[in-house]
Amino acid sequence: MSKFVVAILPDEKKAFEALSALKQLHADGTVTLYDAAVAQRKPDGTLEIKQGPDEGPIGLAVGALLGGLVGLFGGPAGGAVGLATGSLLGSWRDYMHAGVGDEFLEKIGQDMAPGSFAVVAEMSEDWLAPVDAKIEALGGKVMREYRDEFVDDLIEKRADAVANDLEQRKTEHAGAKAEKMGAKLQKRIDETRQDLQKTASKARERLEQKKDEVNAKIEALEQQAAKAKPDTRKRIEDRIAEIRDELQAREQKLNHAFDLAQEALNP
Repeated sequence: MSKFVVAILPDEKKAFEALSALKQLHADGTVTLYDAAVAQRKPDGTLEIKQGPDEGPIGLAVGALLGGLVGLFGGPAGGAVGLATGSLLGSWRDYMHAGVGDEFLEKIGQDMAPGSFAVVAEMSEDWLAPVDAKIEALGGKVMREYRDEFVDDLIEKRADAVANDLEQRKTEHAGAKAEKMGAKLQKRIDETRQDLQKTASKARERLEQKKDEVNAKIEALEQQAAKAKPDTRKRIEDRIAEIRDELQAREQKLNHAFDLAQEALNP
């Protein structure tokens, strides 16, 4: 499973040295660095992006985490950095798409003092020591958080809940004797159907986004494996197998959410 690695550094020079160190670890196969960005918490407390994430699907997770930090600290949410969506995800709740919760953001907020810098990266690593050693040698601190795809769980649970709500409203409507009450219940049925349609669309959109992201990661891993020594190549191939398994689990949840919605929407 990929994880976020956030390294807090005291100045810009060391932040970019830390980024170079992570890229070197990627080059020798010790880690797989999917994407990274550099940001500063300015003296006034707001966040400024010094180097943004990749604009393709592989950069969406780092971009979403940066968006959560912009929401936490404040900063130029619009146009601060390009993403596949066209702008930085600046809403406080957009960080959910990164697969992290409030606690991790708050932890970064506590350690990232005004004037400090952060390298925000998504990577796979087989052990912690290599990254820790590089960052600590630069006077930095490392924080980690596994990406938890709880957004997929929420979509699945919501599809189930709204589908049940729709069936309940249909039953109530069928039993409504008064014409006035029947009209009100029909309006609620229509609203619930719209909500369920949105949930189904979100499940499909989310699945396509995950496929694009995984395909981009596999491409990066395959490029890394092609240059790696045999023992290192085996570890990289294991990472490829792992993210394929993760995608399969995501597909099951999101397809189930879509099927629940479609079944409830069909008369």
